[in-house]
Amino acid sequence: MSQLQEKPCEDVKQLNRELIMEAQEKMLGIPEEDKLELPVQNHFAKDIYGRELFMPAGSMIMGKIHKHSSLNILAQGTIILVTEDGRREISAPYTVASQPGIKRMIYALTDATWITVHGTDETDVEKIEEKFIAKDYSEVEYLDGGEEQKCLG
Repeated sequence: MSQLQEKPCEDVKQLNRELIMEAQEKMLGIPEEDKLELPVQNHFAKDIYGRELFMPAGSMIMGKIHKHSSLNILAQGTIILVTEDGRREISAPYTVASQPGIKRMIYALTDATWITVHGTDETDVEKIEEKFIAKDYSEVEYLDGGEEQKCLG
């Protein structure tokens, strides 16, 4: 991932997306017996779903592409977070509202807990994933206003 670019412009964002997808392909090639099964806790409240993921120090996690904005909380630990906007180290407590189309790669520097919160009255986790997770970036561009986030620089 040393090629990852930091400047958040559309051409660089596209390059970063491609690099993240390349990393995902490499991670998919890891033998099943070498992959960690990470504990996930599902939390439900009125019109809210929270997905809590515990990541032991040294683990690498590849997230899915989110169709809609969501609230994200690093409740514990320090991680390296990689998105189309670049790479940065963050420590808990950290909260951010992410934009549609976000895909994250996380390396846990310490034991860490990441929580993603979606607004929904659904309680079937498979149906929630169908609603909020995209198979690829083409499923995102027409949602939440129809445009991807614009270049900041």
